Amino acid sequence: MADGKRQGPIDRGLIAAAGVLVALVIAAFLLLAIRGGGRDIGQGARQPTSAADLAPPALSVSSAALGQAYAADERAAHKTYYGRRLSVTGVVQGVTLDFTDEPVISLNGAGDTTHVQVSLDKRLGERIARLKPGMIVTVTCDKVVLILGSPMLDECQLGDG
Repeated sequence: MADGKRQGPIDRGLIAAAGVLVALVIAAFLLLAIRGGGRDIGQGARQPTSAADLAPPALSVSSAALGQAYAADERAAHKTYYGRRLSVTGVVQGVTLDFTDEPVISLNGAGDTTHVQVSLDKRLGERIARLKPGMIVTVTCDKVVLILGSPMLDECQLGDG
């Protein structure tokens, strides 16, 4: 350093803590951004004219294939899956709540530590509560993004079964 003093362990600890705090704040903003605030229903918004307009056909993929695609080549996976309605089938790894108390299902992904996260509406509470690790589920989702190295599916419906 310019004044000849060395950084002590407290200085390094503060820098590391600040870095972790910044990463958490960025992750929170990203999650809020993918959830979206409101829907654009203003000028130019096209009104649905048929059932097909309301629910475009979903691209079917396993959670393992989705996770592996993003792990192998994020850009190519983004090109394939982003902006598409997805029907994703996978094995439940666990169920948790995110920082806004919305339920999140972890499905098997690219490996033991990388899962596909599925954000669901808490109004599905009873159905979500019945989910246990090892169960196979299918979700249909309108959004997919990559957060902290894992695919995150949002605006999802839990399939019947």
